[in-house]
Amino acid sequence: MAHVNHVFCKPRWQDRFITMGMGVVDPERHQVTLVNAGHMSPVLHGRGETREVVSHDASGLPLGVEWDMEYRETTVLLAPGQSLVWYSDGITEAMNHENLLYGRRRLFERIKGSDDGNVLALGEHILDDVRRFVGDRDQSDDMCLVCLGRQG
Repeated sequence: MAHVNHVFCKPRWQDRFITMGMGVVDPERHQVTLVNAGHMSPVLHGRGETREVVSHDASGLPLGVEWDMEYRETTVLLAPGQSLVWYSDGITEAMNHENLLYGRRRLFERIKGSDDGNVLALGEHILDDVRRFVGDRDQSDDMCLVCLGRQG
């Protein structure tokens, strides 16, 4: 992440920044190592809990802001039946015709409402709900959603 940050700190990228999250999955240890550069925190769900896994303090600044930014890793152990949901602000800032945002609260409700451990169904459920919420209003930002999990 530091190397990518250095690229975006060069003069040709002046006055621009990028939020980014990076994750490395270790299927043998059932863990994901995360690094966050100003992006939304992934959400860990399952086994009776739903919580953000990268605290605001552990999240680094967006890429291109500070040359010597040190990004910290957070490692999450995925227990059987748990899932990790990583999303961009295009999901939570999707707006309907009444100028209301989809929001984090609604996203968390959708995540909590799916306890069967099927991450494909979870992702489709969230995207379908965002589409219904927005209706035929034009999309104003890109949307990215990554759902991964460990089978129960």
